[in-house]
Amino acid sequence: MTTDHDSAWAELQQHKALRGVDLRGADWSGRDLSACALREVQLDGANLRGANLSYVSFDSCGLTGTSFAGASLERADAYGCAFGRNDFTGADLTRWTVLGGDLSSATFDRATMRQTLLQACVLTGQRFPDCDLTMAMFRGSQLQKADFSGAELKQVNFSGTDLSTANLSGARGQYVLLVGAKLAQAVLEGAQMEMSNASEADFSQARANGSRWTMSVFQQAKWTQAQMKNTVFTHSDFSHADLSGADCSGADLSGANLHAVRQQNTQWNGANLNGARQTDPALERAEQWQPAR
Repeated sequence: MTTDHDSAWAELQQHKALRGVDLRGADWSGRDLSACALREVQLDGANLRGANLSYVSFDSCGLTGTSFAGASLERADAYGCAFGRNDFTGADLTRWTVLGGDLSSATFDRATMRQTLLQACVLTGQRFPDCDLTMAMFRGSQLQKADFSGAELKQVNFSGTDLSTANLSGARGQYVLLVGAKLAQAVLEGAQMEMSNASEADFSQARANGSRWTMSVFQQAKWTQAQMKNTVFTHSDFSHADLSGADCSGADLSGANLHAVRQQNTQWNGANLNGARQTDPALERAEQWQPAR
């Protein structure tokens, strides 16, 4: 049975907390719920447009169809909540934290997502048009087929994410973290990801033609059968990376570290390898050394 919305609002104002109440369809647009604790509250279909939800804790709440358009969720958090078809258009999600939520059907147009943490979330096929993603964290999330084309990705953390077949063409970012990320068949053409760390990332069959990765780290990264034509990798570290079958024609790897790189059937036509460091035999022997038994 749906709880009387006015009575629930009075209780919330008095105690700054609600638990186990049914507020489906409530219209609390523009209201101030800041620093409230909501536990097991059903807010499916509720209207929270323009509301102040900063520092609000959503614990095991039902949020299917809830509208957060234009709302402030600065430093709010959501744990164990059921999302679905949510509207975050123009919302302030600065330092908003969501653990394990399915946000694949949400709308994030023009949202401010500075230092937002979406950890182990489902974001398959998601788009972030005109969003401020500075220092956003997507650690361990599912971002297959997500569209980041043309996005500003300064200091964004994609560590451990699945970006397979995602579109990052024309994206611009510095200090982007892609450690252990999966980017198989991702589109990276024209992207600028300078001074980034993609150690142990999987770029298999990715299309990265014409992208820029100056002074980036690709230790033990996998670029098998990737398209890397005319890509700029100056002073980047590819030690122990796998470039087997990759097309590096016209790529600029001047000053790069190519120590112990696997390059079976790699195409280097017209590539700039001036100053690139090839495998150091002494270092390789040291890396392979094992104590006598």
